[in-house]
Amino acid sequence: MVKPYFGQGWMRRIYKTMITAEMLIDLLEQKRAQSPRAKEAFHMKPSIEHGVQIFTEANHFRDGSNVEITVHRTPKDLPQNVPPNMLPHKHDFYEIAYVYQGEFINEFPDGNKLVATDGHLILMNPYAAHLPYTVHREDIVFNILLRKSYVEQILVNLLSGNKLFLNFFLDSIYGHHQENNYMIFANNLEIQDLLFSLILENCEQKLYYEQVVDSYFVALFAILSRLHQTEIEHNIQKYVQNRTLTDVISYIKLNYSDVTLDKVAEAFHYSTGYLSRWIKRKTGSSFSDLVSQYRLEVAKRYLQNSMLPIEKITEIIGYSDTSYFYKFFKKQLGISPQEYRKQTVENQYH
Repeated sequence: MVKPYFGQGWMRRIYKTMITAEMLIDLLEQKRAQSPRAKEAFHMKPSIEHGVQIFTEANHFRDGSNVEITVHRTPKDLPQNVPPNMLPHKHDFYEIAYVYQGEFINEFPDGNKLVATDGHLILMNPYAAHLPYTVHREDIVFNILLRKSYVEQILVNLLSGNKLFLNFFLDSIYGHHQENNYMIFANNLEIQDLLFSLILENCEQKLYYEQVVDSYFVALFAILSRLHQTEIEHNIQKYVQNRTLTDVISYIKLNYSDVTLDKVAEAFHYSTGYLSRWIKRKTGSSFSDLVSQYRLEVAKRYLQNSMLPIEKITEIIGYSDTSYFYKFFKKQLGISPQEYRKQTVENQYH
């Protein structure tokens, strides 16, 4: 039996209307059926490269749509508890999976498997190859797809003053979490309330629904940022206790956009002079060179994977002078940031 949604702030409305996941699924199907372009877009055959299906925005978004919501369920004509015989896929848009009920499995080319359960939210990295599926009849997973340009517009235009948030979300995709395929957030009632409200608003499409949906995404990303910051602070405490070179480097990477020698010295209880000499002796590079090289790596990821303006990338990685960044980038790589973006974007899927 499908459970009704009971969450903070929704108690009175749910008792009154008894909105269930099945009702939302019906609304989603009705919405898609009303759009001729939907059938065309969602049935475009993806290309296949190296055994991985390539899904693009053209495959999954209707004209004029920035948000698409689909549902993962085990088809009735397939046996339960059996992984589907499908190829993994990757895509050039953002994907948020909300496990409303049951289990949601993602397999990755490196052999790792992620099993998410009730209430989990998964933020999937663009271009991360994965095979998502459910195996039980009762499993219900809402899959929220977002155009990259839409997400970046929200982040840059609405939250440009919140550096912590920008660093969290953009770095989770392009920065020091780039080696991970996903970020997962455990059962959180506040997040569940937001997601359910967002899905319902997108389905009903009442007056000004687009502005309401935008505001829900802003709130969602900010809450994720807050949760992630707690994890970062916990990690920093572990680094301070161990005081190894790896921990110092990790601290620098976690705080690269505004890190200074004074801040690192204070965090690890070293004098700045001793810390500077110690880093030089251990790595062969100065503190400023380490920071600059890591900022360069992050900038390269932004240039390759996003359409953020170079001026915004400069700001995010911690430089106040765009002209200085241009000169530094060209000195290190021999080409300008624009040239680097142009050369790499066509090889995005390779």
